Amino acid sequence: MCGNATGLDIVLLLNAVSQATVPWATRTSGLWRRYVSRFFNGLRPRPPDLLTPT
Repeated sequence: MCGNATGLDIVLLLNAVSQATVPWATRTSGLWRRYVSRFFNGLRPRPPDLLTPT
């Protein structure tokens, strides 16, 4: 997980995912899985960006 994410960040972001997908829960059953997957992929550590000056 990326180093600057806190437990509160995760709780708030998961709540945002659930609130965003609730209206479509009956029509698209796998939508929440897709968003949760993207959420966790976004929290993975990444190699440093070589184009950004340090």
